[in-house]
Amino acid sequence: MTRNLDLIRYILLTIENSTDRVMYIEDFAAEDFTPDVVSYHIGLLLECSYINAVKMGGLGQKYAQYKVWGLTSHGHDYLDAIKNDTVWSRTKDAIKDFGSSVSFETIKSTAIQIISKSLGL
Repeated sequence: MTRNLDLIRYILLTIENSTDRVMYIEDFAAEDFTPDVVSYHIGLLLECSYINAVKMGGLGQKYAQYKVWGLTSHGHDYLDAIKNDTVWSRTKDAIKDFGSSVSFETIKSTAIQIISKSLGL
């Protein structure tokens, strides 16, 4: 499965905007994002310490289940860099030739450069 950067941003925004104390895969699934794809991406975000979550066991499940309860400091930093729709669009344009092979740190750095340029720094 390939990484979907828009889905990762969607998950982070959904967590940040949620008033729920705990969220599950179903809270992120949407028409374009099936539960198995959401599960995979939540696993990626947990792996890189962008979210507070725990993988829950379950025999016979088609995909991993997660209990999510918030963003970490690293998650907030990453989301703050890409939250603005214009910055996100320009960041995706800047990395489009590299696809999903670009690291989160490179995406964050690119977004910060775009923000800095727009502020005249």
